[in-house]
This record gives sequence, structure tokens and C-alpha cells, in this order.
Amino acid sequence: MTKRFAGLDQWRGFAMVLVLINHGLKHTGWVEGLGRSGVNLFFVISGLLTALSIKSLVNKKENYFLKLPLKRLWRLYPVLIIYFIILWALGSISGNPIDDEVSLLYPFYCNYLPSRGFGVHHIWSITCELHFYFLSPILFWLGTTLGRSGKFLMGALLLGLTCCMGLNFLVSKGLFPILEPHFINKYTTHVAVWPMLLGFCFVLYPMSILSSFGKHLEVFQWKLIIFSVVALFGVLLIKQSGATVLVGLLLIPGLLVTYINKLSLNGWAGQGLDWIGKRTYSIYLIQQTLTLDLPLDDSWKPFGALLAIPAGGVFYWALESRFLGTPKFIR
Repeated sequence: MTKRFAGLDQWRGFAMVLVLINHGLKHTGWVEGLGRSGVNLFFVISGLLTALSIKSLVNKKENYFLKLPLKRLWRLYPVLIIYFIILWALGSISGNPIDDEVSLLYPFYCNYLPSRGFGVHHIWSITCELHFYFLSPILFWLGTTLGRSGKFLMGALLLGLTCCMGLNFLVSKGLFPILEPHFINKYTTHVAVWPMLLGFCFVLYPMSILSSFGKHLEVFQWKLIIFSVVALFGVLLIKQSGATVLVGLLLIPGLLVTYINKLSLNGWAGQGLDWIGKRTYSIYLIQQTLTLDLPLDDSWKPFGALLAIPAGGVFYWALESRFLGTPKFIR
């Protein structure tokens, strides 16, 4: 694996740590918005890797309209279905059954449901990713074949989705009540998916101002990252979710500079984040039932967050790792 992708795995591991801190300590009221900052980082990385995957398929002269969605489905869906089966069994034993609405198609629309049940609330982010994976071949085609019009279209779409995020924040504060039915739910794709498109466009247009600027920041990249992390945890003191998410956006330039300059963290910290980053999907699936949905006193939830890391590692070894390759019927 190249240093570029090692760095992205470490960022993914860091994003997972933010989610675990948020879910493990949410009952304290001190970590609001930290989880969403982590998910935003996940989405930027997913956008980067999606564009790189399509470019690879194009270079091989393969049908990316078909193969990209199939490859991503194979990577995510079987593990998710197995997780649902395990969740159903655990729910039956504990007397806390899985939501009746959960089905094979549940991951394709659950982020537009008004509520989600035991062990599946966090699936909303996977739904956003699935939506983007199916749309990304079309976006790639439009963005690469229409010249300046394609760039304008992608820029307008990114701006529009970013405005949807802004409208969600304003509506949540009681403004524009007429828009509430469409923007009050922060988990919907049109509100949440903008970081994926940002990462996607960053790969699609490598000569962009941000990309060129990032190459000159190599000397300052560690300072930029450290400042962003300190600012993120510092803003937690005011206990405002919106402020935390806003400051968390400062991490995105650091992530992109890491990608441009192929930066990765050495030593035990880098190795630990890399290990978590490679197992993020398994850890993310399991952590919900060990933290927010843990049917025990809140004081146990931090231990659940810690337990999710080795438990996710076992889940990765036993199940997820079996679906990392591309099966013959997709090749």
C-alpha cells in the first residue's frame, strides 16, 4: 500500500476514534458534534477513493457504470446483512428486538425514515454512501465529458449540497419553518453527502486551486493538522453541537493536504490508527450496540466504545475480510 493510502487509512482510524468518543461519552453532554465531524471525514475519504476507483476502471477500459456499484455492493452489503442477522438474534435473546422495518432493502432508504430502531440508527451513513456510489458513475461522466460545463455543473451541485447542510442547521435553530419537512433531518443524503462530493471533485480536478495550494503546504501540514485537532477538542468546552461540527471542518484541509503530499504518521500512534482505519467498517457496525444502544447504565458506555475496537477486529477477521476481493462474476 502506498503512503498516500496509508495516510487515508490513518485518517479513517482517527475519524472512527471521534465517533467512538462521541457515542461512548454522549450521555455527558460534552462531546456533541464530535461524531458528525468524524463522519464528515469518512465521507471525504469515500469520495476520494470512489473517484480513484472509477479512474482505475477507466484506465483498464472497463464499464465503470456497472462495475463500480457492483464492487461497492459486494464490499458492503453481505457484511451488513450478516450484521442484521446477528442483531436480530441478539435482540430476540435480550428482549430488545430489531426494528420491524429492517429488511434487505432497508440500507437503501433508512436515512429518510423518521426514526430507526435498536442497533440500526447508524446505518444512515452507509445509506448515504450507497446512494453516492450509484450516482458517482453518472457524476464522473458528466464531470469529465462536458468540459467547462461539466466543471460548472459539479461546482453548482457541490454548492447546492453544501447549502442543504446550511439550511439544516438554520432549520434546526427554528428558522425557515416552511422548510422543516425537507431539511430538519440531518441524516438524509441531500443534507449529509456533500463531503463525499468534495472528495470526489478533488480527485476529478487535480489542477484545482486547492490541490495546487496544498502542494505548497508540506512544511506546515503537521501544524495545520495539530491546530485543527486542538481546535476541535477545545470547542467542546462550549457544548454546542453546531460549533463543534463547524470547527471540525478545519480537519478536511489537513486530510486533503495529507492526500496530496502522501503524508502518514509513523510510530505506534500511526500503526494504531492504521489498524483501526483498515477495520473501520466492522468497528462502526458493532459500536452502536455497545454504546448508544447498550441496554445498561450510561456509565458502561465508555467501556462499550473501547470494546468495539477489538470486537470489530474479530468481526473483520471472521467476516469482512472475506469480501475484500472482487469476485469473478464482477471482474
